[in-house]
Amino acid sequence: MLKAKNKTGTSKKTPAKEPSQATRYHNAMFETFLDTLSDDIQSGNIELQDERRLTEDALRIDMIIIKKKPGVKINRVWGKFMRGHNIIEYKSPAAPTPSLKVFNKVVHGYAGIYAAQHNAWLTDMTATIICVKKPVNLFKTLKKHFNYEILRGDPGIYYIRLKGVPIEKTLAIQVMVCSELPESEFMLKALTPGIDEDTAKKVLTILDGSIDKKLSYWVNIVVEKNLNTFIKVGEIMRKNEIVKLLEEYGYGDIWRQKGWQDGRQEGWQVGQQEGWQKGRQEGWQEGRQEGRQEGRQEGRQEGELEGWQKGLEEEKRRTARAMLADGMDTKTIARITGLTAKQISQL
Repeated sequence: MLKAKNKTGTSKKTPAKEPSQATRYHNAMFETFLDTLSDDIQSGNIELQDERRLTEDALRIDMIIIKKKPGVKINRVWGKFMRGHNIIEYKSPAAPTPSLKVFNKVVHGYAGIYAAQHNAWLTDMTATIICVKKPVNLFKTLKKHFNYEILRGDPGIYYIRLKGVPIEKTLAIQVMVCSELPESEFMLKALTPGIDEDTAKKVLTILDGSIDKKLSYWVNIVVEKNLNTFIKVGEIMRKNEIVKLLEEYGYGDIWRQKGWQDGRQEGWQVGQQEGWQKGRQEGWQEGRQEGRQEGRQEGRQEGELEGWQKGLEEEKRRTARAMLADGMDTKTIARITGLTAKQISQL
């Protein structure tokens, strides 16, 4: 069994109520580390703790990676310099870029309190701040006012060291910039709005592979924040099982309620041009007409009339023509179909 604890010491569960955006990003990040470190966790080499509580107040470290055995190595670009006790502070895309306040809280606050409470040596500890974009202002402040130097490690990794102090004699500090990480850290790179189509394809490949439902937060936040990209990639890949696949990860409601509504302008245009949007059940392969019919059925069943509005326009005109042929007046036809008098006169 994976040895991963949350702040109460019990197994991590999906909250009953809708969590905040920041919480969802945190949960997705925790799942990423849980998956990445699963082999070492299962073998008992390390223990991953979620929101480790430090005091009776709401003072908690986002994550701590503890090596359970001497000599354990974490073979990731961000794990090379990790020691016995490793504090991690995560700033999601929903949070501001890390500032001096965040740096002080982690380096001079969390690290010191943790060391005091757990009899840990700072020389056996590291502190990692994870963010989406490079904290340029923080780096400038540390270099100009606090005698720190910033050293570039692997892509996306920046080491922060006090000048003149051997690294083995103090707390080791690094900043991880997710947007700059190499492809080997794909799951961390995906935790940001604005991923490219190649990254979206990799996400779909993962979902269609062997990863189980432990990544539900990760799937939800990645797809929701990059929905238009996934719609476009779905058309390119001709994967008519995409919606069904996402529903298996608990994403169906968001896909239907937001995805098709937001995709009205982009997704439906692609469907009209290339005939790929047949609908959620059958895929996008049998042409514009069948796509409109499927869209009309799905829209009525799931309350997504607006998302399918363009697909229904032709049906409205056809209905209006039939009413005109039966001798019904323009006012009645307009009331029933929603077409304007001008549109009806042009039929």
